[in-house]
Amino acid sequence: MATNSRYVYMLPRLGFEAIGGFGLNITNSLSADEYALDGLSALTLSFELKVAQLSGIRTAVPKGAILYGRLPLMIMANCPIKAETGCKACSHSLTDRTGTVFPVKCRMKDGEDYNELLNSKTLYLPDKLGYFDIDFGILMFTDESAEEIKAILEDYKTQTPRKSGKEWTNGLYFRGVL
Repeated sequence: MATNSRYVYMLPRLGFEAIGGFGLNITNSLSADEYALDGLSALTLSFELKVAQLSGIRTAVPKGAILYGRLPLMIMANCPIKAETGCKACSHSLTDRTGTVFPVKCRMKDGEDYNELLNSKTLYLPDKLGYFDIDFGILMFTDESAEEIKAILEDYKTQTPRKSGKEWTNGLYFRGVL
């Protein structure tokens, strides 16, 4: 998965099939076509687009969108928790002034810390798939159990949302950034 422009150029030259990730922030047909010309075989469109904007993007390669998961709100080079409490006392989350908990994924990438602040609510759209004019969807699992993953896959297969106490979001697909 080519998550930034460095990988767009590197992966095809090394003989790998490269698929553009959401980090490329593809928001229009021109950028989609340019990435296709650069060798990407498929593209993940920006999750900041409204569904109508996303559906309006035309390109010669398959296009997809993230349809499930905790969307990243911020990518950080330095862990905000490590600086405050250290790694041993890490809760892998930050809590805002209202008590909302935001998961933090920490990992090393290319020898450096790479941390993602994730949305407090999970993107969940099994009953809205008909609105999307895309070739594939991506389901991003982070902290789900095997049983939850099985249930979510069934939800998307049947396009029927399940009732649960969990808070879900439609992301920006139906309201946009502005």
